[in-house]
Amino acid sequence: MVLGLGTGWLGALAVAPVCLGVGLACGWALRARRGADPSRAHPPPADRRFHLLADAAPLAIFELDPTGRVTYANPQWERLGGTGATPEGASADVWAAVHPDDRAAMAGRWAKALRDGTAFRARFRILDPDGHVCWVLGQTSPVRHPSGVAVGHVGTVLEVTDLVEARQNLLRFHAIIESTTDYVGVVDGTGRLVYLNQAARETLGLDGDTDLATVDVRAFYTSESWQVVESSVLPAVSRGEVWRGELALRTPGRRDPVPVSNVVLAHRSPTGDVEFVASIARDTSEQKQLEARLHHQAEHDQLTGLPNRAPLLDWLGEALQAPPARGSVAVLFLDIDRFKVVNDSLGHEAGDRLLVSVARRLSSSTRPQDRVARFGGDEFVVVCVGVADQHTALELADRVRREVGGRFALGDDEVFVTVSIGVALGAAGASAEELLRDADAAMYEAKALGRDRVQLFDIDVRERVVERLDVEQALRYALERDEVCLVYQPIIDLATGGVRGAEALVRWRHPERGLLLPAQFLRVAEETGYIVELGRWILTTACQVAREVLVDPSTGEPLPLFVNLSPRQLADDRLVSMVREVVHATGIEPGVLHFEITENALMADAETTSSTLRALRELGVRLALDDFGTGHSSLAYLKTFPVEVLKIDRTFIEGLGRDAGDQAITGAIVNVARMLGLSTVAEGVETPDQAAALAALGCDLGQGYHFARPMDAAALAELIGPAEIDLTGP
Repeated sequence: MVLGLGTGWLGALAVAPVCLGVGLACGWALRARRGADPSRAHPPPADRRFHLLADAAPLAIFELDPTGRVTYANPQWERLGGTGATPEGASADVWAAVHPDDRAAMAGRWAKALRDGTAFRARFRILDPDGHVCWVLGQTSPVRHPSGVAVGHVGTVLEVTDLVEARQNLLRFHAIIESTTDYVGVVDGTGRLVYLNQAARETLGLDGDTDLATVDVRAFYTSESWQVVESSVLPAVSRGEVWRGELALRTPGRRDPVPVSNVVLAHRSPTGDVEFVASIARDTSEQKQLEARLHHQAEHDQLTGLPNRAPLLDWLGEALQAPPARGSVAVLFLDIDRFKVVNDSLGHEAGDRLLVSVARRLSSSTRPQDRVARFGGDEFVVVCVGVADQHTALELADRVRREVGGRFALGDDEVFVTVSIGVALGAAGASAEELLRDADAAMYEAKALGRDRVQLFDIDVRERVVERLDVEQALRYALERDEVCLVYQPIIDLATGGVRGAEALVRWRHPERGLLLPAQFLRVAEETGYIVELGRWILTTACQVAREVLVDPSTGEPLPLFVNLSPRQLADDRLVSMVREVVHATGIEPGVLHFEITENALMADAETTSSTLRALRELGVRLALDDFGTGHSSLAYLKTFPVEVLKIDRTFIEGLGRDAGDQAITGAIVNVARMLGLSTVAEGVETPDQAAALAALGCDLGQGYHFARPMDAAALAELIGPAEIDLTGP
């Protein structure tokens, strides 16, 4: 309706001067012809005032004879490109200035009016003397003699370019507003609805016949949104401001209100009164849904659907602000034991299925008031509120451990999984980050103590964590600072006492803590992955020493070099290429190199391990099974893996000579090795009786403090001289 009022106003402006011009021209023409010969071309001098009036008119005024020639034209006619009257008579081509695209149509209509003696009225384009396109409104009326004969025409031409363009712009604007999917509405200064575009009418359930003046605008809004309209929107627009914000609309057919992004502004008259208020609203339902999905994704793990770290910290922070009367807050930090084995052996898809299954079991094994989250990787956290004491916390954690662990079907495969859980208790006011850190530290302690267990955080755990962190940070610079060194423990022939090889052992000269043994730092290196870089250095250094020092003095043949391989090194897909490079670079014979592998390392991933060991064996490297007899499936490994040497664990050596059980087990191992064609090396030989018993059982080689302590390369070179070790010495 507002657009219709604007168009009518423009039309009125267009019509008024045309009527004025026609009246003036006709009045002048009638006066000029009163009692005159119809064929006269010019008005008598007595009517000069009509000439003056026509010349001053703001529109073109002209007179045509019955043949259509111009007999009079005011200056505005010529300004628009028309041809004026001349003494010889004007050109008959009245349409010379008409735009070529409109000329034929206009000439046809004019010819009919001229022929029929009727009025002519049309809007068309012309080219002014400068070649510019202008829109004009032209109209003529026939001038008749009292006898009724048409003696000519008078007419006017008014330039309406601005009016036409304004109308076209209005039509374009109206078409845009009607076709937009935004909701557009206009109310007048009294608050009466005067316009709604098509999108708004359809959304609000109003058809085209609805009398908008009868519609209550308040019914479109929720009660909360209308309060915003009254308290915020109306005061803002009354001050001349543009209000922007969010509101909610009630719509038929939709249960929930439609959220909209709204812009509201007022238009004022020159006197400052509000003429109308316009509102443009956009449905933001999809945007809100997208934002909700993104927010959910940001705070939830996509794989398991559990909340992630961000909401976990919020829960924990809120729980720690609860009154002390509600009890303590316990954090259970859970990690899947040997998850990497499942991932590496069965694939990441199986690993993902395991994580989803663990998440389900974990959610069902906790109390209704507990909150479960996936912390990252294979780690999960449970926030338990209202925990009375440590005993209650440990009971909760142990129940979770039992119910989460067990058999899992992963497609065609089945795995048995255990979990390690760290527990930390926090009172009101404690730090959420610190409590999580403590529970994490306790979980690592549970793993270090054998896995599949629950560990409560205490001061001792914190001290061990601090020590572990110190070791981890300092270890990364140990090689650069030349703090790492190797020592070598000789391996002795139990029959002759001659040196038959050596085991390379790593030591760390810590700048503050002194000389550290492998047990004090290798586990950290294994967990952080630094063992791969450290292992390359150990192998390279040991091979260089072996090439120069480990040589049989009687034959000149190289002696075996034993080097330990950790589970992390064995799982590294670059291991075989690294060994090949080191062997080539140091010039050592591949058969000299003996890799010691524990049964635990073999258990980590039997299929991958077997493939790696066979590749090493193809290089010519020999393999020794370390700590034999302490694992669960030792004999099966002898069949599965290309092992050539068995190293008998020191636990079976300690009781030789006084414990019949150790004697029987050691003898059985030696006999099995002999039947399989394997060599045997006894570890931890510390007394002459142990050495004698091993020799009597037929064990091939031995190492331990009874023969020699670990020594540097120079001492090893001196030891490998022609002299043999006294097996019966103290």
